Amino acid sequence: MAGGTDMSSLNQILVKYLKTNNIQYSALDNVPRFKEYFINYLRVVWKTSEENLETRYKITCNNLSHGRAWREVRQGAVYGLWIKCNLKQYQIANLLNVNVRTIRRDMRFLEKSMYRM
Repeated sequence: MAGGTDMSSLNQILVKYLKTNNIQYSALDNVPRFKEYFINYLRVVWKTSEENLETRYKITCNNLSHGRAWREVRQGAVYGLWIKCNLKQYQIANLLNVNVRTIRRDMRFLEKSMYRM
């Protein structure tokens, strides 16, 4: 019986840790502030017209979620998820369905770009 008590205590600690420190999002639409940022990104950077904005957003998010987006689009999403939404590398990698190494590389590129400005 003592083993069962120890295991339930560990489970409670793990659940509490995950709730406070490890927020997982299942889709890009679930991330607070991402849609607002990314729609503006599509409008300004990719010069998407207002009537095509929602459709372009859905298609692009679908491509991002399946790891099929262009590198420039992915980097725009990484910037938004990292800087605007405060997500960690592994969370971004999970959402964009790419390797953490790819996210790290994108972050280094973005940092260098920000310092050049």
